[in-house]
Amino acid sequence: GSILADAQVTGGLGPGTNGGAGGGGGHAGIGAQSCTGMQGGVMYDSYLNPSLPGSAGGTADAGKTQGGAGGGTIFINIPTGNFTIQPTGLISSNGSAGAKSQNTAGGNGGGGGSGGSIVLNIGYLSARGGVIASSGGNGGPASGAGNAGGGGSGGLVRLNIAHIDTNNSVYPTIVNVSGGATQQCSSISSPGIVYSFCDGGLTPSATGLSCALCPAGTSSSAGDLRCTLCPLGTSTNQQMGQKQCEPCSKGHYANVTGAPYCTPCPAGFSANTTSSQQC
Repeated sequence: GSILADAQVTGGLGPGTNGGAGGGGGHAGIGAQSCTGMQGGVMYDSYLNPSLPGSAGGTADAGKTQGGAGGGTIFINIPTGNFTIQPTGLISSNGSAGAKSQNTAGGNGGGGGSGGSIVLNIGYLSARGGVIASSGGNGGPASGAGNAGGGGSGGLVRLNIAHIDTNNSVYPTIVNVSGGATQQCSSISSPGIVYSFCDGGLTPSATGLSCALCPAGTSSSAGDLRCTLCPLGTSTNQQMGQKQCEPCSKGHYANVTGAPYCTPCPAGFSANTTSSQQC
């Protein structure tokens, strides 16, 4: 089955700017600027606790061409229960694409709407495939000699899942929070954010459905969105999954950030203190 909240918002807190060609709607990040220079909408909401819908793209050609609508909000709260995403399942709060002008001689496109918010608070998730999506809509294409609208920002997906079972899944569950495309010019919309709480030394995976070890040379604290490079003079001693970076011992140094290990000083050189950046 599907749970859909696509294209529900015609305003929002981060709408794209109206103009020649509309700017993309903002949410998790800024919307793309249109090919006539109309600014995209602003970033708002919190990736830790998203609660707001997406925003509309800007209109074009003095309001004659509409921007896309922003995605809505989906909250699934089963903290001690079971929830299954089937192979054909879809949980979606996408923004829609901006419209194409009817003026074939030289019309401008509307801005794309931004993705909304999806929050899953689930005790036991059976992930059998399917898609979780909160993507921005594409900017409307140009007509004739006109200009394209900006793409909408991706939305926010917050996953608070106590246990995930993927053992019987043939296909992975896909989480998509891409920003909408802007045709014709190089303006780029911001992608969305997928966040799940991970303990220290871990980081959310690309899908957000699991946690992965921080690589050597990086560390994280509980709840961090990503792993952080070790500062100069520190390393993780070639270990993955570290909560903090350790100072280089005497006689060793690290002269780059993200060093997986501290390097011994060469013959004739010394480091008489810990955390040395050079010998």
